Amino acid sequence: MKVGFVTIGQSPRTDIVSDIASLLPGIDIVESGALDSVDRADLARLAPDGQPGDFPLNSRLRDGTPVTISKAKIYPLMQVAVDTVVAQGAAAVVVLCTGEFRHLHAPVLVLFPERLLTHFVQAALPEKACLGVLAPLADQVSAVQSRWRTICPETRVVSLSPYAGFDQGVEAVRDLAGCALIVLDCLGYSQRHKAAVHERTGAPVVLARTVVARTVQELLLSS
Repeated sequence: MKVGFVTIGQSPRTDIVSDIASLLPGIDIVESGALDSVDRADLARLAPDGQPGDFPLNSRLRDGTPVTISKAKIYPLMQVAVDTVVAQGAAAVVVLCTGEFRHLHAPVLVLFPERLLTHFVQAALPEKACLGVLAPLADQVSAVQSRWRTICPETRVVSLSPYAGFDQGVEAVRDLAGCALIVLDCLGYSQRHKAAVHERTGAPVVLARTVVARTVQELLLSS
C-alpha cells in the first residue's frame, strides 16, 4: 500500500514522517511539498500580505529553515503536490497541516488533520472543561482561538513555534496549566514537544501527527 504525504513546506519532511512511519509498518510512503519547486528568491511572493482572510502558516524548508507562508497563495501549489503523489501511485493522501484545506481533491481518499484533530478533541474533552491549544505563530492566535471555541468556549491559546525558539519559550505553556486537555495544533510538533508541554502543565496532550498516523493505521492496515 502506497500513501502520499503532502506538506505545505518542502519535502521530504524527515522531522514528521519518521514519527509517522514508525506506526505504519508495511506502508510505502511518498512525499511532495507545495514549496518543492520554489527557490528562496521566490519565497517572498508567498509570504502573507495582511489581506483579510489571508491566514499565515508556519512550515520549514528541506534544510530545516523555518518559513511563514500565506495559505491562500499556496493553495494551488498544494493541489499540485496532491496530484504529484497520486501520479506516483498513492492509494490515499494525507495533508501534513492542521490548517483548513478541504477544497483539495483527488480520486483517492484524502485525510485532513484539521478535521481529524477537531473531532478527536471534541470526543475526548470533558464537558465544561478548559481546552489549551499550542499554535506556531502569534499572528494565528486570534483565528485559532475562534476555531477551537466552536468546540470549547473556554479555550486558551499560546503561540510557540516548533521550528525555532521552542526551548527558549517553552515556559510560556505554563499559562495552559489547569486545562483538561491540550492540543498541539500543528504537524510540526513532535513527541519531544508533547513531553515538554505535559511536564509543565500536567495535562493530557494531543499530538496531531500521531492522531493522523493512527487514523491511517486504522483505515488502511489490515492488522
